[in-house]
Amino acid sequence: MDKKRLLVIALFIVATVAIAYGLYYVFLKKPAAAPVTIKPPITAPTGGLPVAKEGVPTPTLPPTAVALPKAAPTAQGGLTQTTALTSGQARFSTVSSDGKNANYYDPNSGKFFRVTPNGQATQLSSQTFADAQKVTWSTQNDKAIIEYPDNSKILYNFTTQKQATLPKHWEDFSFSAQGDKIAAKSIGVSVENRWLVISNPDGSEAKTIEALGKNADKVKVSWSPDGGVIAFAAIGDALGFARKEIIPLGPNNENYKPLVVEGMSFEPKWTPDGGKLIYSTFNADSNYAPTLWFTEAQGDNMGANRHKLNVNTWADKCAFADNDTVYCAVPDTLEKGVGFVPELAKSSPDSLYKIDLKTNLKNMVAVPEGNLSISNLIISADKSTLYFTDNLTGQLKQMKLK
Repeated sequence: MDKKRLLVIALFIVATVAIAYGLYYVFLKKPAAAPVTIKPPITAPTGGLPVAKEGVPTPTLPPTAVALPKAAPTAQGGLTQTTALTSGQARFSTVSSDGKNANYYDPNSGKFFRVTPNGQATQLSSQTFADAQKVTWSTQNDKAIIEYPDNSKILYNFTTQKQATLPKHWEDFSFSAQGDKIAAKSIGVSVENRWLVISNPDGSEAKTIEALGKNADKVKVSWSPDGGVIAFAAIGDALGFARKEIIPLGPNNENYKPLVVEGMSFEPKWTPDGGKLIYSTFNADSNYAPTLWFTEAQGDNMGANRHKLNVNTWADKCAFADNDTVYCAVPDTLEKGVGFVPELAKSSPDSLYKIDLKTNLKNMVAVPEGNLSISNLIISADKSTLYFTDNLTGQLKQMKLK
Protein backbone atom coordinates (compact mmCIF):
# COMPACT_ATOMS: atom_id res chain seq x y z
CA MET A 1 0.00 0.00 0.00
CA ASP A 2 1.47 3.38 -0.87
CA LYS A 3 2.34 5.96 1.76
CA LYS A 4 -0.36 8.38 0.70
CA ARG A 5 -3.09 5.89 1.38
CA LEU A 6 -1.67 5.01 4.82
CA LEU A 7 -1.58 8.70 5.77
CA VAL A 8 -5.28 9.15 4.91
CA ILE A 9 -6.25 6.14 7.03
CA ALA A 10 -4.22 7.42 10.00
CA LEU A 11 -5.84 10.88 9.83
CA PHE A 12 -9.30 9.29 9.71
CA ILE A 13 -8.62 7.27 12.89
CA VAL A 14 -7.30 10.32 14.77
CA ALA A 15 -10.33 12.37 13.71
CA THR A 16 -12.73 9.63 14.83
CA VAL A 17 -11.12 9.39 18.31
CA ALA A 18 -11.18 13.17 18.70
CA ILE A 19 -14.87 13.38 17.79
CA ALA A 20 -15.74 10.51 20.19
CA TYR A 21 -13.88 12.18 23.07
CA GLY A 22 -15.61 15.48 22.38
CA LEU A 23 -19.04 13.84 22.51
CA TYR A 24 -18.15 12.10 25.80
CA TYR A 25 -16.87 15.31 27.40
CA VAL A 26 -19.98 17.27 26.48
CA PHE A 27 -22.74 14.77 27.23
CA LEU A 28 -21.48 12.03 29.54
CA LYS A 29 -18.75 13.32 31.90
CA LYS A 30 -20.01 14.47 35.40
CA PRO A 31 -18.92 17.94 36.50
CA ALA A 32 -16.44 18.12 39.35
CA ALA A 33 -17.98 18.94 42.79
CA ALA A 34 -17.71 22.58 43.74
CA PRO A 35 -15.36 23.20 46.66
CA VAL A 36 -17.07 23.99 50.02
CA THR A 37 -16.49 27.55 51.09
CA ILE A 38 -16.35 28.05 54.89
CA LYS A 39 -17.52 31.53 55.83
CA PRO A 40 -15.88 33.23 58.79
CA PRO A 41 -18.14 33.91 61.85
CA ILE A 42 -19.97 37.21 61.97
CA THR A 43 -18.59 39.51 64.61
CA ALA A 44 -20.80 42.38 65.76
CA PRO A 45 -19.02 45.66 65.45
CA THR A 46 -18.10 47.35 68.69
CA GLY A 47 -20.87 49.71 69.88
CA GLY A 48 -23.49 48.15 67.58
CA LEU A 49 -26.75 46.38 68.41
CA PRO A 50 -26.43 43.14 70.38
CA VAL A 51 -26.91 39.85 68.64
CA ALA A 52 -30.46 38.55 69.21
CA LYS A 53 -30.68 35.49 71.46
CA GLU A 54 -33.21 32.67 71.43
CA GLY A 55 -36.69 34.00 72.27
CA VAL A 56 -38.26 33.35 75.72
CA PRO A 57 -42.11 33.47 76.09
CA THR A 58 -43.34 36.47 78.08
CA PRO A 59 -45.43 35.35 81.09
CA THR A 60 -49.08 36.53 81.17
CA LEU A 61 -49.94 38.26 84.44
CA PRO A 62 -53.36 37.53 85.98
CA PRO A 63 -55.84 40.43 86.06
CA THR A 64 -55.77 42.48 89.22
CA ALA A 65 -58.38 41.11 91.67
CA VAL A 66 -61.17 43.53 92.65
CA ALA A 67 -61.54 43.63 96.43
CA LEU A 68 -65.04 42.75 97.65
CA PRO A 69 -66.69 45.23 100.01
CA LYS A 70 -66.04 44.41 103.64
CA ALA A 71 -69.05 43.85 105.88
CA ALA A 72 -69.43 46.46 108.60
CA PRO A 73 -69.83 45.29 112.22
CA THR A 74 -72.95 47.46 112.67
CA ALA A 75 -75.75 48.55 110.35
CA GLN A 76 -74.50 51.63 108.48
CA GLY A 77 -76.42 51.42 105.22
CA GLY A 78 -74.42 48.73 103.44
CA LEU A 79 -73.15 45.17 103.78
CA THR A 80 -73.41 44.22 107.46
CA GLN A 81 -72.03 41.32 109.48
CA THR A 82 -74.42 38.69 110.83
CA THR A 83 -73.69 36.09 113.50
CA ALA A 84 -75.31 32.66 113.85
CA LEU A 85 -76.48 32.00 117.42
CA THR A 86 -77.59 28.41 116.78
CA SER A 87 -75.99 25.59 114.81
CA GLY A 88 -79.35 24.14 113.79
CA GLN A 89 -82.91 25.29 113.26
CA ALA A 90 -84.50 27.67 115.74
CA ARG A 91 -88.26 28.16 115.54
CA PHE A 92 -90.84 30.43 117.19
CA SER A 93 -88.20 32.86 118.45
CA THR A 94 -89.05 35.94 120.50
CA VAL A 95 -87.24 38.41 122.71
CA SER A 96 -86.75 37.08 126.24
CA SER A 97 -88.49 38.57 129.26
CA ASP A 98 -85.36 40.59 130.15
CA GLY A 99 -85.43 42.28 126.73
CA LYS A 100 -81.79 41.41 126.02
CA ASN A 101 -81.74 37.79 124.91
CA ALA A 102 -83.86 35.60 122.63
CA ASN A 103 -86.06 32.57 123.33
CA TYR A 104 -86.51 29.85 120.72
CA TYR A 105 -87.67 26.28 120.16
CA ASP A 106 -85.21 23.64 118.94
CA PRO A 107 -87.18 21.10 116.83
CA ASN A 108 -84.37 18.53 117.01
CA SER A 109 -84.38 18.26 120.80
CA GLY A 110 -87.96 19.40 121.37
CA LYS A 111 -86.77 21.89 123.99
CA PHE A 112 -86.99 25.64 124.52
CA PHE A 113 -83.83 27.69 125.00
CA ARG A 114 -82.70 31.19 125.83
CA VAL A 115 -79.63 32.44 123.95
CA THR A 116 -77.46 35.48 124.65
CA PRO A 117 -75.99 37.76 121.96
CA ASN A 118 -72.74 35.84 122.50
CA GLY A 119 -74.41 32.56 121.52
CA GLN A 120 -74.59 31.01 125.01
CA ALA A 121 -77.79 28.94 125.24
CA THR A 122 -79.55 27.62 128.35
CA GLN A 123 -82.71 25.54 128.64
CA LEU A 124 -85.91 27.30 129.65
CA SER A 125 -87.27 23.98 130.88
CA SER A 126 -86.07 20.41 131.24
CA GLN A 127 -89.38 19.23 129.77
CA THR A 128 -89.47 18.04 126.16
CA PHE A 129 -92.15 19.38 123.79
CA ALA A 130 -91.77 17.01 120.85
CA ASP A 131 -93.21 18.01 117.46
CA ALA A 132 -94.52 21.43 118.49
CA GLN A 133 -96.23 22.89 115.42
CA LYS A 134 -97.13 26.40 116.59
CA VAL A 135 -96.17 28.56 119.55
CA THR A 136 -97.87 31.76 120.74
CA TRP A 137 -95.84 33.68 123.32
CA SER A 138 -97.31 35.91 126.00
CA THR A 139 -96.45 39.60 125.89
CA GLN A 140 -93.95 39.10 128.72
CA ASN A 141 -92.58 36.00 126.95
CA ASP A 142 -92.63 34.00 130.19
CA LYS A 143 -95.33 31.58 129.04
CA ALA A 144 -96.56 30.19 125.75
CA ILE A 145 -99.42 28.28 124.15
CA ILE A 146 -97.98 25.24 122.37
CA GLU A 147 -99.95 23.42 119.66
CA TYR A 148 -99.33 19.89 118.35
CA PRO A 149 -100.18 17.99 115.13
CA ASP A 150 -103.11 16.15 116.79
CA ASN A 151 -104.70 19.54 117.65
CA SER A 152 -103.88 19.20 121.34
CA LYS A 153 -102.88 22.49 122.97
CA ILE A 154 -101.27 23.39 126.26
CA LEU A 155 -100.31 26.53 128.13
CA TYR A 156 -96.82 26.24 129.61
CA ASN A 157 -95.51 28.68 132.22
CA PHE A 158 -91.70 28.75 132.07
CA THR A 159 -91.48 30.58 135.39
CA THR A 160 -93.52 28.08 137.43
CA GLN A 161 -92.70 25.11 135.13
CA LYS A 162 -96.40 24.17 135.11
CA GLN A 163 -98.79 23.46 132.26
CA ALA A 164 -102.52 23.48 131.60
CA THR A 165 -104.53 21.80 128.84
CA LEU A 166 -106.59 23.98 126.49
CA PRO A 167 -109.60 22.89 124.39
CA LYS A 168 -108.64 21.26 121.10
CA HIS A 169 -111.27 23.24 119.19
CA TRP A 170 -109.71 26.58 120.15
CA GLU A 171 -107.34 28.25 117.69
CA ASP A 172 -105.75 31.55 116.61
CA PHE A 173 -104.61 32.63 120.09
CA SER A 174 -103.52 36.10 121.21
CA PHE A 175 -102.47 37.32 124.67
CA SER A 176 -103.54 40.57 126.32
CA ALA A 177 -100.87 43.18 127.03
CA GLN A 178 -100.65 42.11 130.68
CA GLY A 179 -100.53 38.43 129.76
CA ASP A 180 -103.41 37.64 132.12
CA LYS A 181 -106.00 36.91 129.40
CA ILE A 182 -106.14 35.21 126.02
CA ALA A 183 -108.46 35.64 123.06
CA ALA A 184 -109.16 32.81 120.62
CA LYS A 185 -111.62 31.39 118.14
CA SER A 186 -113.71 28.51 119.48
CA ILE A 187 -114.57 26.42 116.42
CA GLY A 188 -117.38 24.01 117.26
CA VAL A 189 -118.61 21.31 114.89
CA SER A 190 -121.82 23.18 114.14
CA VAL A 191 -121.80 26.66 112.65
CA GLU A 192 -123.94 27.88 115.53
CA ASN A 193 -121.22 26.91 118.01
CA ARG A 194 -118.37 29.04 116.67
CA TRP A 195 -117.37 32.02 118.77
CA LEU A 196 -114.74 34.60 119.50
CA VAL A 197 -113.88 33.98 123.16
CA ILE A 198 -111.82 35.44 126.01
CA SER A 199 -110.50 33.44 128.97
CA ASN A 200 -107.72 33.16 131.49
CA PRO A 201 -104.49 31.82 129.95
CA ASP A 202 -105.27 28.31 131.28
CA GLY A 203 -108.68 28.34 129.57
CA SER A 204 -110.72 28.96 132.70
CA GLU A 205 -113.50 31.56 133.02
CA ALA A 206 -114.13 31.59 129.28
CA LYS A 207 -116.79 33.91 127.92
CA THR A 208 -118.12 34.40 124.41
CA ILE A 209 -117.63 37.78 122.75
CA GLU A 210 -118.90 37.51 119.20
CA ALA A 211 -120.67 34.83 117.17
CA LEU A 212 -118.54 33.82 114.19
CA GLY A 213 -120.91 31.50 112.34
CA LYS A 214 -119.77 30.98 108.75
CA ASN A 215 -117.29 33.85 108.96
CA ALA A 216 -114.73 32.21 111.26
CA ASP A 217 -112.12 32.09 108.49
CA LYS A 218 -112.56 35.85 107.94
CA VAL A 219 -111.62 36.75 111.52
CA LYS A 220 -108.01 37.41 112.58
CA VAL A 221 -107.39 37.47 116.35
CA SER A 222 -104.93 40.22 117.33
CA TRP A 223 -105.21 41.75 120.81
CA SER A 224 -104.03 45.37 120.74
CA PRO A 225 -101.50 46.49 123.38
CA ASP A 226 -103.96 49.08 124.70
CA GLY A 227 -106.64 46.39 125.08
CA GLY A 228 -109.21 48.11 122.89
CA VAL A 229 -109.30 45.60 120.01
CA ILE A 230 -109.08 41.81 120.15
CA ALA A 231 -109.69 40.88 116.51
CA PHE A 232 -110.38 42.08 112.98
CA ALA A 233 -113.21 40.72 110.84
CA ALA A 234 -113.19 41.01 107.05
CA ILE A 235 -116.98 41.07 106.93
CA GLY A 236 -117.60 44.73 106.06
CA ASP A 237 -119.05 46.11 102.85
CA ALA A 238 -117.21 45.52 99.60
CA LEU A 239 -116.23 48.87 98.06
CA GLY A 240 -114.99 47.62 94.72
CA PHE A 241 -112.60 44.99 93.45
CA ALA A 242 -110.28 43.96 96.32
CA ARG A 243 -111.32 47.04 98.35
CA LYS A 244 -113.22 46.28 101.52
CA GLU A 245 -114.07 47.25 105.07
CA ILE A 246 -112.36 45.50 107.99
CA ILE A 247 -114.36 45.58 111.23
CA PRO A 248 -112.35 45.89 114.49
CA LEU A 249 -113.87 43.82 117.32
CA GLY A 250 -113.52 44.93 120.95
CA PRO A 251 -113.57 42.83 124.15
CA ASN A 252 -116.81 44.48 125.27
CA ASN A 253 -118.67 44.55 121.95
CA GLU A 254 -117.42 48.04 121.13
CA ASN A 255 -118.73 49.52 117.89
CA TYR A 256 -115.64 50.82 116.08
CA LYS A 257 -115.43 52.54 112.72
CA PRO A 258 -114.38 50.10 110.00
CA LEU A 259 -110.96 50.21 108.39
CA VAL A 260 -110.99 50.62 104.62
CA VAL A 261 -108.20 48.53 103.09
CA GLU A 262 -107.00 48.50 99.51
CA GLY A 263 -106.38 44.88 98.66
CA MET A 264 -106.46 41.31 99.85
CA SER A 265 -104.82 39.32 102.64
CA PHE A 266 -105.01 41.95 105.41
CA GLU A 267 -102.08 41.33 107.82
CA PRO A 268 -101.89 43.76 110.80
CA LYS A 269 -99.10 44.58 113.28
CA TRP A 270 -99.67 46.88 116.25
CA THR A 271 -97.35 49.64 117.46
CA PRO A 272 -96.12 48.96 121.03
CA ASP A 273 -98.68 51.36 122.54
CA GLY A 274 -101.57 50.04 120.45
CA GLY A 275 -102.50 53.44 119.10
CA LYS A 276 -101.51 52.73 115.49
CA LEU A 277 -100.81 49.82 113.23
CA ILE A 278 -99.13 48.91 110.00
CA TYR A 279 -100.65 46.31 107.74
CA SER A 280 -99.91 44.66 104.41
CA THR A 281 -102.27 43.94 101.53
CA PHE A 282 -101.88 43.32 97.80
CA ASN A 283 -103.90 44.17 94.71
CA ALA A 284 -103.60 44.68 90.95
CA ASP A 285 -101.91 48.07 91.38
CA SER A 286 -99.00 46.38 93.19
CA ASN A 287 -98.82 43.49 90.68
CA TYR A 288 -100.27 41.40 93.50
CA ALA A 289 -97.14 41.89 95.60
CA PRO A 290 -97.53 42.96 99.26
CA THR A 291 -97.54 46.65 100.15
CA LEU A 292 -97.28 48.23 103.62
CA TRP A 293 -99.83 50.74 104.90
CA PHE A 294 -100.07 52.83 108.07
CA THR A 295 -103.16 53.99 109.99
CA GLU A 296 -104.34 55.36 113.31
CA ALA A 297 -106.15 52.57 115.15
CA GLN A 298 -107.47 53.83 118.47
CA GLY A 299 -111.03 54.75 119.41
CA ASP A 300 -112.62 57.39 117.19
CA ASN A 301 -109.36 57.76 115.26
CA MET A 302 -109.72 54.28 113.83
CA GLY A 303 -108.71 54.51 110.16
CA ALA A 304 -107.50 58.12 110.32
CA ASN A 305 -104.30 59.17 108.52
CA ARG A 306 -104.32 56.00 106.47
CA HIS A 307 -101.61 56.02 103.82
CA LYS A 308 -99.26 53.81 101.87
CA LEU A 309 -95.65 53.52 103.06
CA ASN A 310 -94.37 52.59 99.58
CA VAL A 311 -92.55 49.53 100.87
CA ASN A 312 -93.17 46.14 99.27
CA THR A 313 -93.07 43.54 102.01
CA TRP A 314 -95.30 41.75 104.49
CA ALA A 315 -96.17 43.14 107.93
CA ASP A 316 -94.89 39.96 109.59
CA LYS A 317 -91.39 40.75 108.21
CA CYS A 318 -91.33 43.92 110.34
CA ALA A 319 -90.52 44.71 113.98
CA PHE A 320 -91.11 47.89 115.98
CA ALA A 321 -88.22 49.58 117.79
CA ASP A 322 -90.66 52.08 119.32
CA ASN A 323 -94.03 53.64 118.50
CA ASP A 324 -92.61 55.70 115.63
CA THR A 325 -89.87 53.45 114.24
CA VAL A 326 -90.21 50.13 112.48
CA TYR A 327 -87.59 47.92 110.82
CA CYS A 328 -88.64 45.77 107.87
CA ALA A 329 -86.95 43.08 105.80
CA VAL A 330 -87.72 43.99 102.19
CA PRO A 331 -87.12 41.43 99.40
CA ASP A 332 -84.79 42.70 96.69
CA THR A 333 -87.06 41.20 94.03
CA LEU A 334 -90.70 40.09 94.09
CA GLU A 335 -92.43 38.18 91.32
CA LYS A 336 -95.83 39.25 90.08
CA GLY A 337 -98.53 37.46 92.07
CA VAL A 338 -96.25 36.61 95.01
CA GLY A 339 -98.94 37.86 97.40
CA PHE A 340 -100.93 34.71 96.66
CA VAL A 341 -97.91 32.45 97.29
CA PRO A 342 -95.56 34.15 99.81
CA GLU A 343 -93.27 31.09 99.82
CA LEU A 344 -91.97 32.21 96.40
CA ALA A 345 -90.17 35.10 98.09
CA LYS A 346 -88.18 32.94 100.51
CA SER A 347 -85.32 32.60 98.03
CA SER A 348 -85.05 36.34 97.43
CA PRO A 349 -82.39 38.15 99.49
CA ASP A 350 -83.66 40.87 101.83
CA SER A 351 -82.39 44.34 102.65
CA LEU A 352 -83.19 45.92 106.01
CA TYR A 353 -85.10 49.22 105.97
CA LYS A 354 -85.82 51.63 108.80
CA ILE A 355 -89.10 53.55 108.50
CA ASP A 356 -89.92 56.71 110.44
CA LEU A 357 -93.70 56.67 110.87
CA LYS A 358 -93.79 60.37 111.76
CA THR A 359 -92.11 61.59 108.59
CA ASN A 360 -92.70 58.53 106.35
CA LEU A 361 -88.99 58.57 105.52
CA LYS A 362 -87.40 55.20 104.87
CA ASN A 363 -83.73 54.34 104.70
CA MET A 364 -81.90 51.15 103.87
CA VAL A 365 -79.79 50.52 106.95
CA ALA A 366 -78.24 47.14 106.15
CA VAL A 367 -77.69 44.41 103.60
CA PRO A 368 -77.31 41.21 105.64
CA GLU A 369 -74.03 39.46 104.86
CA GLY A 370 -74.51 36.31 102.78
CA ASN A 371 -77.50 37.33 100.60
CA LEU A 372 -79.94 36.21 103.28
CA SER A 373 -83.70 35.91 103.15
CA ILE A 374 -84.86 36.67 106.68
CA SER A 375 -88.03 36.56 108.77
CA ASN A 376 -89.32 36.77 112.34
CA LEU A 377 -87.50 39.98 113.19
CA ILE A 378 -86.99 40.78 116.90
CA ILE A 379 -85.41 43.93 118.35
CA SER A 380 -83.82 44.00 121.78
CA ALA A 381 -85.17 46.42 124.38
CA ASP A 382 -82.16 48.74 124.03
CA LYS A 383 -82.55 48.74 120.21
CA SER A 384 -78.96 47.62 119.72
CA THR A 385 -79.53 44.10 118.38
CA LEU A 386 -81.73 42.62 115.69
CA TYR A 387 -82.50 38.90 115.97
CA PHE A 388 -83.90 37.10 112.95
CA THR A 389 -84.37 33.71 111.30
CA ASP A 390 -82.32 32.76 108.24
CA ASN A 391 -84.96 31.27 105.92
CA LEU A 392 -82.44 29.04 104.14
CA THR A 393 -80.86 27.35 107.16
CA GLY A 394 -83.50 28.02 109.81
CA GLN A 395 -80.78 29.32 112.13
CA LEU A 396 -81.33 32.12 114.61
CA LYS A 397 -78.93 34.95 113.77
CA GLN A 398 -78.24 38.46 114.96
CA MET A 399 -77.13 41.78 113.53
CA LYS A 400 -75.87 44.79 115.46
CA LEU A 401 -77.93 47.91 114.83
CA LYS A 402 -75.59 50.09 116.87
